[in-house]
Amino acid sequence: MLVPALLFPILAQNRFPARRVDCLANIKLSASAQILYSTDFDDLLPPAATWVTASIPYADSTSVYQCPQVKSSSFGFARNAGVVKAQDPPGSIMLFESNNPRMNASGSPKTDMADPPRHGRANNLAYLDGSVAAVAPTLSGVRSPSSK
Repeated sequence: MLVPALLFPILAQNRFPARRVDCLANIKLSASAQILYSTDFDDLLPPAATWVTASIPYADSTSVYQCPQVKSSSFGFARNAGVVKAQDPPGSIMLFESNNPRMNASGSPKTDMADPPRHGRANNLAYLDGSVAAVAPTLSGVRSPSSK
């Protein structure tokens, strides 16, 4: 009976990186749905207020809009309300992890990103070019990619 008690913390720690990878895959699929939508609408991204609803036909399921680290049926991703076109400046953040758990959440990654970071010391982001990254806050408050 003592062995399971000793192994439980180790097994729980192993689940944490797996959830981060699952979240990274989900935000990548969510970004892909946004980009596919934009190809049908003259490079315009879905409206920030309805970005999930508008892009569901381009995704496998609504589960790609959810971070597995977020409890219950909440979503956990938000759309950067400051980007409108898929051709906005390269390096622009399209999707980010947010503390706002509702569907179609939107805002600014500078002020609305999940804090504390959801995956240890990092949150996942999706850029307009379709790439994804885990980012960590820096001492200056500016977020920089930790992997891409």
